[in-house]
Amino acid sequence: SNDGSAEMLDAAADALREGQTLIIFPEGTRTPPGAAPAFHRGGAAIALRGATIITPVVIKVSPTTLTKAEPWYRIPKCRVHFSLRVGADIEPQAFAALGPAPQASRKLNDYLHHYFIKELAEDERPTTP
Repeated sequence: SNDGSAEMLDAAADALREGQTLIIFPEGTRTPPGAAPAFHRGGAAIALRGATIITPVVIKVSPTTLTKAEPWYRIPKCRVHFSLRVGADIEPQAFAALGPAPQASRKLNDYLHHYFIKELAEDERPTTP
């Protein structure tokens, strides 16, 4: 469930402590094309409650598909290519030491937001031939 309740956060953290893996999209929904993602703190709160490691992954899709600007049934004319770039692991407990849970969650969320904004900006830079 992604209802944002305290029970959902606890259930997700419990799953992590049990050794399960979670994939979390911290923006909570699809970001409109060309817009910077806005993160919610739920992912950071879950990580602080139960994760030992966060592995950031940047997903690039070409041509775009399944965006808020396109109906799900509009299929691109050419084959869709997904590329995933896996970043260095992040230890959430380093942020837990920065203060009470709400403050630590905010700092971890801000860190992740800046990380992804930087990574997405690198995708937008032209490459030299």
